[in-house]
Amino acid sequence: MAKSAKAVREEIRQELFRSGMPAKDVALELAARLHVRPRVAWRYAMGWPQWKLVQEFRYANPHLAVRESRVSEWESWPFGGTRPSLEVLAALAAAFGHGCVVADLLDEADLQQMSDAERRLVATRKIDIKPALSTSFPGSAQEAARVSPVPENSPSSLTYALGMVESGQPDGLGTAIDALEEVIAFSSDKLATVGPAPVLADLLAARQFARSLFDKYQPVGARAADVQAAAAWLSSLLAIASSYRGDHTSALVWALDAQNRGQAAGHPVISGWALLTRATVSHYQGRGARSLDLAREGAAVAPVGTVAFAKLTCQQMRSHASLGDRQGMQAARRQAQAAISALEDDGNAGVHSIARAAEPPYTAASLLLVGEYAEALAITEDLIIAAYLPGRARETSSYARTLLVLALAQAGLGKLDEAAATGATALGVPGIVWPTVVLAGKLDHALAGAGSSEAAEVSEFAGLYRDAARDLAAAGSGT
Repeated sequence: MAKSAKAVREEIRQELFRSGMPAKDVALELAARLHVRPRVAWRYAMGWPQWKLVQEFRYANPHLAVRESRVSEWESWPFGGTRPSLEVLAALAAAFGHGCVVADLLDEADLQQMSDAERRLVATRKIDIKPALSTSFPGSAQEAARVSPVPENSPSSLTYALGMVESGQPDGLGTAIDALEEVIAFSSDKLATVGPAPVLADLLAARQFARSLFDKYQPVGARAADVQAAAAWLSSLLAIASSYRGDHTSALVWALDAQNRGQAAGHPVISGWALLTRATVSHYQGRGARSLDLAREGAAVAPVGTVAFAKLTCQQMRSHASLGDRQGMQAARRQAQAAISALEDDGNAGVHSIARAAEPPYTAASLLLVGEYAEALAITEDLIIAAYLPGRARETSSYARTLLVLALAQAGLGKLDEAAATGATALGVPGIVWPTVVLAGKLDHALAGAGSSEAAEVSEFAGLYRDAARDLAAAGSGT
């Protein structure tokens, strides 16, 4: 007798938790496998029917009451049902626990229905729940909760520095733009080496400062475009930093802002990078078709001959591979080779750069996805020699992911002890980020599936993976 959809779902859920995966990643995996949206995926991850969610909602928010039918309406929105306010979403996140935040319960369809102010609140997590004046939720107009105003925090040291540099100058706006460009270059490099934690606060401060320049100077023409471009680059970096933290909805908000401002400023290359971030997030979420669509859209926007265009063609190759399309993968591989060879010089640095090697970036990862382990192994070993010389280059998150691709190739070839050792080295690289943890999870699954979980090296790697996943979840939830 065939298993019910609920039974299959429960088997998947239990398997994911047994593997050591945190609740956030279980919800993402269920969303990808079962093609459900975030609010449903989180309920599935908890193993709750709707009535159970109602119970947990009331327990976590005793001042609020909700009917089971309302849960169904919230899960259906915006394709029917009733829109849940940000305050309701905060209450739902509290009910789910496990580090869940409002951003985790939203997808692109939800965000498109929101105002810019609401998206900013989601990105900055300035959402509070107030004890209800009413004891029920008969409709959104009577939802007894509120969004707290964004507090006027004391300025950061970077905000103070930017203000001091700008003030008293004959061309204060020009000086401010120059300073922001330096912040952008420095932050891009630092984000690539140490991860998001040390740079996120400064990026937010710089982005807020850029916005203040519009109000203070009301620039027009080329000056307005320069400020717009600086804001766009900062939003692009914030999108990458948010994605590295596993904060996917904030990443999408910032990427959309960068995409729109890049176009408005006449800098389509920024829009291309923003679309690459969105495509990359979709790829690691297991949404290959969506990733391919976004990479194609980005390649149509980014100017040919730029690093952004070349990286977007590489992402198309990886997306084709994730869909099992070998022919499309090889065609995109040739396009990526041509795009990279056409680059005169990689003037970019940090997260907006490209590694130069015999094969385009993501080639080995693409080969892994179609089961070509031996070629993936050889390409990755050559890439490490060519692009990651001992020293600073081996302290980047991209190096950690390259090592995990190498480990997955080793595991695919049956070299399980080597794979576990390589994986352990990868997780020892500073600045663990979400894509690294996703790849580490795949390696952990591959090693466990090969029946080698009792080996010392494999057991050590499994422990390191669980620690990395837990630390990332804690960082993402702000705890």
